[in-house]
Amino acid sequence: PNPDIEPSEASPPALTHDITSRLDLLPSLPAGMRGATAADVLGRWHPVGTTVGSPQAYVRFDSDRRWIGSDGCNGWGGRYLIGPAGEMLAFSGGTTLVGCDNSPAPGWIRLTGRVAISNGELVLFDRSGHKLGTLAKTTSSYRR
Repeated sequence: PNPDIEPSEASPPALTHDITSRLDLLPSLPAGMRGATAADVLGRWHPVGTTVGSPQAYVRFDSDRRWIGSDGCNGWGGRYLIGPAGEMLAFSGGTTLVGCDNSPAPGWIRLTGRVAISNGELVLFDRSGHKLGTLAKTTSSYRR
C-alpha cells in the first residue's frame, strides 16, 4: 500500500446500512436490462459505441473488489461494491495526467450508480439514470 493513503482507504469498502439506503434512491433500469452482479463484472472490459479515445483503453474488475483501468495512457484504479440489483459504488484513487486521445471509460466507473447487463455487455448509468457508456468483455490482454 502507498504510505500516503489513509488506512481506511486501503481496505475494501463495506456495504453499510447508510450506503444501501442511498443506493435505494437510484432510478430503475431500462426495460430489457438486468442489474449486474459482482460475478458479472469480473474481468477486463473495453469501451464500445464511442469513437473517442484510445483502443488500448480498458477497465478490469477483480474479485477482491479492486478495479483498475486505463484511458489509453493514464492509469486509474480504486475499490468498488456491487449491490443485488446492480447498484454500484466505486472509489477512485489518483491518476496520471498524460495528454493523449483519452477514453472516458475509466472515469465512468467513479460516476456509476448502477450497472446493467444487456446482450452480454455492461451498461453503466450515473446516479440520475443517465447512460454513461457501454463496456464489452475483452478476450485478450491487449486489443487493437
